[in-house]
Amino acid sequence: MSAKKFYDFTVGQKAVYPCHGVGTIEDIEACDVGGAQQDFYVIKIHSTGAKVMVPTCAAKSVGLRSVIPMPDVAQVYEILKRPSKKSTATWNRRFRVLNDKLNTGNPVEIAEVLRDLSFLSGRDRRPFALQ
Repeated sequence: MSAKKFYDFTVGQKAVYPCHGVGTIEDIEACDVGGAQQDFYVIKIHSTGAKVMVPTCAAKSVGLRSVIPMPDVAQVYEILKRPSKKSTATWNRRFRVLNDKLNTGNPVEIAEVLRDLSFLSGRDRRPFALQ
């Protein structure tokens, strides 16, 4: 591992890996992949205990991100409190739109998906009417 390389994350930092959840960066390892040396984040996922290796050069493209700050958490709660807009789109168009939002890794867009799917499932118009 070269000291000149730039890393977005440091050992001990918490990070969110899409579809896996929050984990802690345990190490940055150099591995030989196809004859070339490549650096990986070694992440221990909190919910499952699984260890995931993410290439440092691909971390952004796979959606690895920092945990959101508290002001952003308040914004997510506000989105969850709002009623969903009724959609007239076909199911496959809605699927594509919601899937695209999920794939951004943006917590605000993910909250919108959660709210909208909750509404579509027939639950309360405001699925997360928080007190």
